[in-house]
Amino acid sequence: MRLFLSATVFAGLMLSANGAANAQTRGTLPPPRAPTSPIQSYIPPIPTPVEFLNRELSERLFTLRQEAIAQREQDGGTLSAESRSRLQAKLDQIQSAYQRKRSRNTGYHVYSGGV
Repeated sequence: MRLFLSATVFAGLMLSANGAANAQTRGTLPPPRAPTSPIQSYIPPIPTPVEFLNRELSERLFTLRQEAIAQREQDGGTLSAESRSRLQAKLDQIQSAYQRKRSRNTGYHVYSGGV
């Protein structure tokens, strides 16, 4: 039974290929389209100008500085160890976000995981 189905499918393919070849010689098939390449339709992402990234970093650092000054005044002129570690964690987060944005700011970067 399997041999019969394979022979039937093969014969159908041969007939359709033969019919297509005959139709092509008679000129009834449409002309072949030009191959489309993904490169031709690729639109690269527009990188963010570095000045914008630097301005954002500067604003975030200024805000953190203002927060540190206010916290120092609340702590009596010197930052407590708890306040210092909290502010340091915020600074580390700001710097790592800036480095991540800066490293991904190319037209050829592929974002993995949508992050």
